[in-house]
Amino acid sequence: MNALPNSPRAARPQLWARRTFRTVEDDCACETAPANATGGLLHRAAMETAMENDCACPAPTPVRPLPAVDASAPLLTQVAEVLQWPLRPGYWLLFSPYTPQGPVVLNAAAYRRWQAFTQPQPMGHPIDAQLWAAALIWPQGSTPPPPPITRATTLTAWFHLTDACNLACPYCYVRKRPRAMAWETARRAVHDLAAYARRYGFQGLKLKYAGGEPTLTWDLLQRLHPEARRVAENAGLQFRAVLLTNATRLTAEQVQWLHQQRIKVAISLDGVGDIHDRARPAVDGQSAFQRLAHTVDHILLPAGVRPSVTITLTRQNAPYLAQTLQWVLERDLPFSINFYRQPWNLRPPEDLALEEETIIQGMQAAFQVLERYLPTWPFLDGLMDRGSGLPHQHPCGVGQAYLVITPQGQVAPCHMRLEETLGPVGELTPEKLAHGPIQNLPMDARPDCASCPFRYLCAGGCPLETYRATGRWDARNPNCAIYRALYPEALRLEGLRLLKVHGLLA
Repeated sequence: MNALPNSPRAARPQLWARRTFRTVEDDCACETAPANATGGLLHRAAMETAMENDCACPAPTPVRPLPAVDASAPLLTQVAEVLQWPLRPGYWLLFSPYTPQGPVVLNAAAYRRWQAFTQPQPMGHPIDAQLWAAALIWPQGSTPPPPPITRATTLTAWFHLTDACNLACPYCYVRKRPRAMAWETARRAVHDLAAYARRYGFQGLKLKYAGGEPTLTWDLLQRLHPEARRVAENAGLQFRAVLLTNATRLTAEQVQWLHQQRIKVAISLDGVGDIHDRARPAVDGQSAFQRLAHTVDHILLPAGVRPSVTITLTRQNAPYLAQTLQWVLERDLPFSINFYRQPWNLRPPEDLALEEETIIQGMQAAFQVLERYLPTWPFLDGLMDRGSGLPHQHPCGVGQAYLVITPQGQVAPCHMRLEETLGPVGELTPEKLAHGPIQNLPMDARPDCASCPFRYLCAGGCPLETYRATGRWDARNPNCAIYRALYPEALRLEGLRLLKVHGLLA
């Protein structure tokens, strides 16, 4: 039974935050209570979800504890930048830019206690320590520390198996040609990747098998994956892999093999029916959506494989995003929404470019669908392009813990810049990777973003888009107005999700 605002449970000051998540291969992230949960505060200890996308995800960000409260500290007061939204009678969502836990939910008693700190005062209630841990209160005259610049423990490599594809997506950054990776190139690359990861202190290795369409090189994939797993495990590395596919060619036998090999599957979906077919037309003229839908409903899901869905949002398909998201949520599939990025080496149609009002309206309509279905897994991580539900300093892992292996075995810093290579994997160093052609600056090096309350959630957006639009790496992202318009509603949805997770929302 849900706790009503006047029930004994609701009368005690309570604060809810993100819990720990564990990832189940080919399944959604399952929520479990962390061992260190005390005093009504539950938080998510690591940024790990079942969501996959076709970009370099932010480095996993452990929830860092804030400095302990000093008993002799000066009086405490509310942190000035805290935002708040009512969720339902008796519950509020509060968000501090400095929180290590993401947005938190307070019941009426906890909210009244937080309001008391409009006047400076010492700690005097058990809930005060939780308000401190969520960066909602702080010593008068000072601000909490920003998120630290953390180092990822997993090295992620996009394995570009082929330039060939059976679709002709107009926004694709890959120059289509019948070029594929040779076996000896692939074998050498995985050996050198494992050696690099071990040499420079990584604990895990993650491969993203991609293209083009990687299933066009199925024989290479079947030979490469067992070799990569063996080499990684012999090097003492945790090993994971994901297949990025358009889902038009997968057979039942192939899916069975993927499931047995514990390879996660991420599929690209840009609409339902004709909307998808216009965004991702098949070379043979047949419906790409019909084949994708058949693969999902009749091959992947019956085999126990729950794919992650990647949606690329353009001006063309944004008005239909709500319909697309409904199709995804009806199947309870994890998803990520990625804003369109203009290819650097090709000239796509101009009408794909993002138009702020069209994107905002399309996203807002999709938010209504999301609230109606309201999954309990942490959808905020994939909802806002490169944004996340936990604070982080870098929008992606470029230059640090992410790299691309081209079909020739060369290292590129990003899969959108395949032509700008840094040499073979065997000659790579962290310095060479960090000082490549892309400057992935931390958020605190972006002065134009210093006053934004959402700065540590979006972390400045895609650095390539920032540079393309401004000619600077430290400038404001061209999608900034979209982030600022949508984050308040996205955070409110996260608050409703937390209520549902804790049995406080029907």
